Amino acid sequence: MLTIATVAGTTIVAAMAENNHRRRLIIALAIVYLISEALKISGLPTPAYQLYEVILCAIAIPTCLLFIRHTRHHEPDRFGPYMASLYLICLVSLVGLITALFGFATLSIHLIDAVLGTIIIVFMARMAVHLADGGITESLRQDWVMDRQLVMKLGIRTADRLKTLARIFIMINAGLFMLVVWGVYSDVDVAMTTLLSYEYTIGEFRISVFMVAMVALVLYLTSLLSWMLQALADAHYLSPRKIDFGVKAALKRLLHYILFTIGFFVAVSMAGLDLQKFTLIAGALSVGIGFGLQNIVNNFVSGLILLFERPVKVGDTINIDDQWGTITRIGMRSTVFETLDRSEIIVPNSDLISQKVTNWTFTNNVSRIVLTVGVAYGSPLDKVLNILMRVGTEHPDILNDPEPSAIFTGFGESSIDFELRVWISDIGKRLKIKSELGQAIDRLFREEEITIPFPQRDLHLRSIESNLQDILKTQAQTPDE
Repeated sequence: MLTIATVAGTTIVAAMAENNHRRRLIIALAIVYLISEALKISGLPTPAYQLYEVILCAIAIPTCLLFIRHTRHHEPDRFGPYMASLYLICLVSLVGLITALFGFATLSIHLIDAVLGTIIIVFMARMAVHLADGGITESLRQDWVMDRQLVMKLGIRTADRLKTLARIFIMINAGLFMLVVWGVYSDVDVAMTTLLSYEYTIGEFRISVFMVAMVALVLYLTSLLSWMLQALADAHYLSPRKIDFGVKAALKRLLHYILFTIGFFVAVSMAGLDLQKFTLIAGALSVGIGFGLQNIVNNFVSGLILLFERPVKVGDTINIDDQWGTITRIGMRSTVFETLDRSEIIVPNSDLISQKVTNWTFTNNVSRIVLTVGVAYGSPLDKVLNILMRVGTEHPDILNDPEPSAIFTGFGESSIDFELRVWISDIGKRLKIKSELGQAIDRLFREEEITIPFPQRDLHLRSIESNLQDILKTQAQTPDE
């Protein structure tokens, strides 16, 4: 079993190596480990095994130095895990050789065997991570899996979360095996039982590693369950009923809060805390919250109000402090909305509750565009009104109900002013349509020879030189130099 696992792990890790030298080193380490284990199992006398390890250390030191020299020659500016491993093997071999020569044979054997075992455990862990990542990725690529609505809603984060969970499990087991290899515990079961039973007392409370691990596990599983239930509700309930995007986001966020609250109380119960005592602790903490964290609590409560009352929701176009943007996320503390230039502004939830916010899509996406136009005095006003109405009615994105309107607004300083008022169904096209309307008006005005005037000003001179006219005539008659 050990041979099969070592060969499999070494083969995969060697295949991922960058060059032949690293592959040879990995294979050599695996062979040395298997030979060492075989010699121990065969019952080789201790002096003979000590001699074997002395020879092994004597060979390992010049070999590692040779690999280090070769690597530094080809990659002088690189110092990564490979170089660190070479230096570590060289150092351990040197320490093992010195301890063996000075009579500390047991320490030398233990040190060399532990280092070899650690290297093989690292190989096994890398193999397990590689196989887990590949297996998860390949499983999610299957057609019968990809066609599931739940998997489609979970998206690419499904693979990432599953890979993270698998890596946590692999790393925990690798750590337990390392403790056994280094002789801290006799086997993995003893190591796990002993570690989980460690306790620390604070007053009347006892905190153990098992308690902390269970609380962390419950909270993590709660988060995972919340994520899956949100996707399940979206796939089988919310999306088939064509519920508004903002409503779906609010319902999923509320579901997350409810599940996390339940998970928190379950974790507290599993930790052995009396809920009555926890209430007293919460009451004491509320005093500190009232003084130091009131803004955070205010924003959290405001976020709940936003989710229940929904004055704004995800996807709405709002205007705050002369900034236009679309809400992309409503969180526990703040709301994120994206402006027209793709920058993201983070607004505390309390500002959306306490301040005046213009929501352009609160009930629908219909919006009005008002385009102001001025023409020169003496222009035919009926023709100007007809052109404006023509532009408003011919544009394909303009609504017929409410219908476009062109009105005379007044006599300006330099022009006769008009307004074209139209309605559109998508506020996201507001600037584009406004630009197209302006271009169409300019083109038709040119065709009909209607002038858009420049501003005119009258200049009154109160005090001038009496001989200004003579000076100007003299300058006009003087030739240019």
